[in-house]
Amino acid sequence: MTEYLSGAQAIADARLRVRGLPPQQGVLLLEGRDDVRLFGPHSFGLETVIPCGSKPKLLDAYSRIRPGEERLFLFIADCDYDVPAGKLAPSRNLVLTTNVDVETDLLDLGLLDRLVLETVPSAVVSETHLASLSSEVLSRSVALAEAIGQLRQVSAVEGLGLSFDGLRYHRYRSRGEVTADRAKLAKVTREHAGEPVNIDPGGLETRAAAIPGGLRVCHGKDLIGAIAAVLHEDYGVPAEQLRFLPSLLRTAVDSGVLTRWALVRRIRRWETQTGRRVLR
Repeated sequence: MTEYLSGAQAIADARLRVRGLPPQQGVLLLEGRDDVRLFGPHSFGLETVIPCGSKPKLLDAYSRIRPGEERLFLFIADCDYDVPAGKLAPSRNLVLTTNVDVETDLLDLGLLDRLVLETVPSAVVSETHLASLSSEVLSRSVALAEAIGQLRQVSAVEGLGLSFDGLRYHRYRSRGEVTADRAKLAKVTREHAGEPVNIDPGGLETRAAAIPGGLRVCHGKDLIGAIAAVLHEDYGVPAEQLRFLPSLLRTAVDSGVLTRWALVRRIRRWETQTGRRVLR
C-alpha cells in the first residue's frame, strides 16, 4: 500500500483512482491499514480503498475536496475525543464512529463473545456460560477503560496534553473485581505529561469522575488492553495468546455485523444519496 506524506497526496491518488472506476462506484478513504483490513473484504476491491496513514492526513485530504467531489469520496474517521472537544463534526461524506473509535463500536455490537470463545477454554461449555463469561469480562474491562477514557476526554477538552502511552493496565485494577484506581491513573498521567500541567492529580480525578462513563467514553486501545488484562489475570489466558485480540476483533466482522453497525448505516445513506457504492 502507498505511504502518503500528506493528505494532499492521498486525495490526488483518490482522484486518479476514481477515474478508472465504473460510474456507480466511489472511493473510500480510511485512517490506516488496520481499517483497510476491516473494510477491504467488504469493498469492491482494494483499489477502491485508500488508507491515508493517520487521522490528521485523512482530515487534511477531506479539507481539500473540491465542489462536487463529496459524491465521489467517502471518508471514515474515529470520533476520538475531538467531538466533545468541539474540534470535529460529521458531514455528508465524513462519517464518524458512534463511540470513540472503531474498536469500541465493534465491542458495542457484542463481538466480545467471539474473543472470549477464542481465548477462554471453558467458554465452549454452553451458550449460557459464554454469555455469563462475556458479561463478566466486559464489566471488569469497561470499569478500567472508562476511567482512562474519562481522563483522556478531560485532557482533550481542556488541552492538557496528557500522555497515556505505555500504561500497564493490570496495575490499575483489582483481580477478579469490577474496579479501577482512578486516583492512581490521574497521578501517573499527570506525572508523565509532556508539558507542565496546571492541575493537581486530585483536581484531575474530580473532573474525570464527572464525565459519564460506560462504553461511550472508552478508547478502543484501552478497552482491548483492559480485556487482555482481565483475561490474563482473572481467567488465566496466556499473555502471548492475547497479542492477537485486535486481529481477532476485526476478523469477527461479517455481513451480519455490518448490517447492525450504525457506521455502516451512515455509509449506506451516503450511497443512497449519491448513487455511488463503496461497500458490496
